[in-house]
Amino acid sequence: MDLARDHIKKIKFWTEQCREVRKASQKRIKKVIEDIAQECYDYMSTDEGKDKILNPPGRPPIMKVIWQPRQFAMEIHKRVLLYIEHFLKSSEVNEKFVTEKEEIESFYKKVSSELSDMEEGWTVIRIFEIECLTDTNAEMSKASIAGVVLATSPIWLPIAAISIALGVAFTGLTIAIAPVLVPTILILGRDTRKKKVIDEEYNNCLMSIRSLVSNELESTCGAFINKLIDRITLDLLPKRIKSLEKMIQQLLDNRRQILANQEPLCNLSRKVKVIEKSATEFKRRLPNGML
Repeated sequence: MDLARDHIKKIKFWTEQCREVRKASQKRIKKVIEDIAQECYDYMSTDEGKDKILNPPGRPPIMKVIWQPRQFAMEIHKRVLLYIEHFLKSSEVNEKFVTEKEEIESFYKKVSSELSDMEEGWTVIRIFEIECLTDTNAEMSKASIAGVVLATSPIWLPIAAISIALGVAFTGLTIAIAPVLVPTILILGRDTRKKKVIDEEYNNCLMSIRSLVSNELESTCGAFINKLIDRITLDLLPKRIKSLEKMIQQLLDNRRQILANQEPLCNLSRKVKVIEKSATEFKRRLPNGML
């Protein structure tokens, strides 16, 4: 049966595509996160970036902040954190994750459309579906709805949690670093002290920023996208593909059974016709009045 052969071939293709798309999507997400972390590091490494980060609008210049070593160091960290929050919540960063979300969503829609076309090709299965696949179809309907909800959720939701995690991380850095600087800065002038603390604290933030941003993005936005990828490539589409495959196999089995029973029925029909013909001939040859 040409339709069955064609559809079985397509089923194998889309099954393999689910595996390949999953791997490729996960690889792209990892690269996106690495690029964002590197972009953050590169900007912080410039003199212009450092100046803007430490002197954000609406706050006094860092050199005008009241001098108290520990509080001063913490203020540096807060300003670095403020930049990171704004950067990670920017439209540029958001767009990168939205692009990945739309990529996997597009794959989901494409395969779903292909499977729908394949299902429509089996117009003779409507009664079969009602009798044999009611439970499966109901489950797939619920799964599809869940998939759409997941696929259309705003990607920026996980980003809101980043500021809390990064704040905790930077607080730990401040507590560990500040005591080391105290003996050194006591012998320096106030502006010199401030500059030294600024350089030391800022550089420590800079050295940890790539791993810090990467880890947080992997556990928030990355986890969200990877969950979506798994939902589509390991759950929604494989279930629907398996359901279609099972349906086709059952129809083929039924067809084979019908064909297997067809020959005996044909033989029986031929025998009945022979008997009917013989009976007619017998009646014709009987003398009048015997019937």
